[in-house]
Amino acid sequence: MTEERFKMLWHAEYARMYRVAYSMLREPEASKDVVSQAFADLLERDVNGMADNDVARYLYRMVSNRCLDLRRRFDVEQRYRDQHSREPHPEDEDYMEREQRLADIREFVDTQMTPQSSRAVRLCYDEGLTHQQAANTMHISLSALNKNLARGLEALKKRFRANRL
Repeated sequence: MTEERFKMLWHAEYARMYRVAYSMLREPEASKDVVSQAFADLLERDVNGMADNDVARYLYRMVSNRCLDLRRRFDVEQRYRDQHSREPHPEDEDYMEREQRLADIREFVDTQMTPQSSRAVRLCYDEGLTHQQAANTMHISLSALNKNLARGLEALKKRFRANRL
């Protein structure tokens, strides 16, 4: 493409391409970038055999496609930000309260329960073992494990329901 033809297309189409980009993106700087990049890519393309109207349509399609790609990227980034803004942060009060409550429960399990009930609760709820696996680990029957768990959970309910009210 000759320099003269490029300048003529630039002057004839830049404003229209910018309006197209801005209508799709609603961001002035991003719109300018998209249009500038489309014109730069046009220089690298072999459009010598194309009529000016065809080149203008080609430019319009490049701008539109780049805007669609950019909007998709913006949408992905926004979803990512939205997702991470909902995750608890250590600075959040709810997070801090929840962590304190868990620490209180762990302390209660360690200090206020019988050793068997404490171990049963830890194996099943902290380590995620099944009841049968926990019973085997503790070398007790499944029914003995269930009794220890029931006692431990009842003690937890009594202690922490009273504090909640």
